[in-house]
Amino acid sequence: MGYRNIIKTAVLVFAFLPIFGLQSASGEAAYTKWKWKAVCDWGGVPHGTEEEVKNLITGVKKLGFNVFIIEDYLGEESEKFILKEAKAQNIDIYVIVSLESKGGVKNMEQVMSSEDKERLKQQKRSKNCPYQYGGEPVEKGEVSDKKVLCPDKKETLEYIYKKIEKYAGNKDLKGLVFDYIGYQNYYACFCEDSMAKREEYIKKHSEISKEKAVSDFSEESLVNFTNSLTAKAKELNPEIKTSIHVYPYFAPDPLYGNRLNIDYTGQTVSWFFLPHWPLEKVRKMTETVVKEAKKHYPGSTGIPMIGISSDKNKKSPERVLQELKVLEEAGAEGVMLSNLEDILKDKEICGVIAKELNGELAEK
Repeated sequence: MGYRNIIKTAVLVFAFLPIFGLQSASGEAAYTKWKWKAVCDWGGVPHGTEEEVKNLITGVKKLGFNVFIIEDYLGEESEKFILKEAKAQNIDIYVIVSLESKGGVKNMEQVMSSEDKERLKQQKRSKNCPYQYGGEPVEKGEVSDKKVLCPDKKETLEYIYKKIEKYAGNKDLKGLVFDYIGYQNYYACFCEDSMAKREEYIKKHSEISKEKAVSDFSEESLVNFTNSLTAKAKELNPEIKTSIHVYPYFAPDPLYGNRLNIDYTGQTVSWFFLPHWPLEKVRKMTETVVKEAKKHYPGSTGIPMIGISSDKNKKSPERVLQELKVLEEAGAEGVMLSNLEDILKDKEICGVIAKELNGELAEK
């Protein structure tokens, strides 16, 4: 869906939302303790006129969000409209800085083992074992089909530093969100640089098994890479905030995010695709994200991330409400929802979100 169509959808939703909004489970006032309420747009910058962008930012605010996470806008004309309107409406704009490879950087892309490549080639996306697009796999041995830059290479670090430098000096941009910092096969890279560094790590840690050394090296690499990005951003602009979507899934330690020196650490507690996770699993994941957030960095806030899709994987409004209530009960200080385009397609889900985030469109 193009952004002009999204904006038109938004106008209709915002016009009629009050008659669709669901009540909170208790029927009482919405939970208001969330300080950081973010919605992600992984579909690209809102192209359009200044008036169209204004309408979209207004909609984001009316749904109750105070943070709008957008794709790298690469100097688009809409950039000035977004930042101007967001500032006027007190919405913080965070831009995504991603390791997803979109071509032109072949020397930095990850390399998979021959076994991984074969699994990718033979990967079945059946109804019984649906592909999870980088989320926690349903089928053992799943491999992501997304090309990702290698976090073990110094060239990748320097490449991402340049992206950070592009944004860090913009005082109207409130934060950066790191994404796609992970492994295509969910555990390790097999490029020459990675293998050489990993072998050195294995030699230095002969007291543990080779399998554990491999996973430990990968986790250390992800942590060190991410923390280097944060340090760079803060060096360039001490006021800028950092966030992350911990993705793709890291099989050895899925919730390693508390090791990251990030202001708002987004970790998945409910994924987009079928089969939807049991609510008890959502609860346990949320409690871990919230309670262990400050284990290594007291200034870090654990942010549970909930995925919402509008296709065959769609969650019911009641289910979205249940998940938001789980966050409330766990004492979460914030929430990250994705994806805005999908949210806007369902008036009842918009109603649930506005109610729980204390948005202007919530039923009073």
